[in-house]
Amino acid sequence: MAADGVFRVRALSHPARQPRPQEPPEPLDGVGRPAPPPGPGALPGYDVVLEPEAAAAPDDRLVVLSDVRLDDAKAYDTLLAVLRRYNREAPAPGLFVLCGDFFAPRPPLQGPAAWFEECARTLAAFGRELAGCTRLAAAAHFVLVPGPNDPTPFPGALPKAALLEPLTRGFREHVPRAHFATNPGRVWWKRRCVHVLRENLLAKLHQQSMLRPRFSADAGAAAPTQDAPLRGREGAATFDAWAFADRAVDAAAVTVLQQGHCCPLSEYEQPVLHHLDRLLHVPHLPDLLLLADQAAFGERTVLGCRCVSPGAFARSKAYAEVRLGGPEGMEVAARDENLGSSSPLLTLERKGREFHLRPANAPAKLVGA
Repeated sequence: MAADGVFRVRALSHPARQPRPQEPPEPLDGVGRPAPPPGPGALPGYDVVLEPEAAAAPDDRLVVLSDVRLDDAKAYDTLLAVLRRYNREAPAPGLFVLCGDFFAPRPPLQGPAAWFEECARTLAAFGRELAGCTRLAAAAHFVLVPGPNDPTPFPGALPKAALLEPLTRGFREHVPRAHFATNPGRVWWKRRCVHVLRENLLAKLHQQSMLRPRFSADAGAAAPTQDAPLRGREGAATFDAWAFADRAVDAAAVTVLQQGHCCPLSEYEQPVLHHLDRLLHVPHLPDLLLLADQAAFGERTVLGCRCVSPGAFARSKAYAEVRLGGPEGMEVAARDENLGSSSPLLTLERKGREFHLRPANAPAKLVGA
């Protein structure tokens, strides 16, 4: 309170985050109530518990793919090529996190039952192909997280239930080390906490934010700036797409971790099941936060937590590989199956009222054409 009687706020912030827990928090059942004690070998409070007593080794890796469309022929063939390549490596990654959407939205003229059976057949066929990768099928864990349009109860709302058992029965028969998590889901693997959210959160937060990450016309800039290179004039501007994506990941991760909630949006933008809202909380800092989105690959370290957007695999063939790196740090690497087009430099052209975005090494379409 100032001398003139006016109450002035000098700073407004969220409370400090709690340190990372040594033990997971209290478990919850499907309606948000305390769950009964878990069975032998399980740790409470996490959806998927894998090798909780094993220590992380420097060669331990997990691979994250988002927007894995099993009914898209090109994306499916590329996915199988990636898995077969990892199957030839020694040692192979110990954990694969596959995030939806696994299927296209239901066609308007197709009944729900027929669409559900078609999705089950598609997932079972993927299981048969995965069983052919003998090294991966025997040694790696596969965690499947449903996407916004996958067949789950209450479509469009968070949190989303795991893929239903009748849908996954054929896949489980071929891949015994398969696990089906909720969205958002939590994975405890080799004393590491991995928090997974499959939602187009980066784009939604960008649309609702008052201060948005911007890019620079300088391709060599280390980070985006507040420069708007084509405002009010014609021409072309080149910018680093990866720097822009890193800035978007940083903004989304800071919002999620500081607020301790996976859905920091209004109900108009993202419906929430209120009786399950506690499942959206992030009460403690995880070791790894996976913001699976349709945005480009990006990664940042926020409050000591590694935050990664793996990219949209069906569209860009991009995904992320995380190496645990021993007892302390993690190493995150981007992978891209579009050989010869992995340059992060993009060029935005403007001529009159037309805009065109292209790779920097591609021919011009509007300017100088």
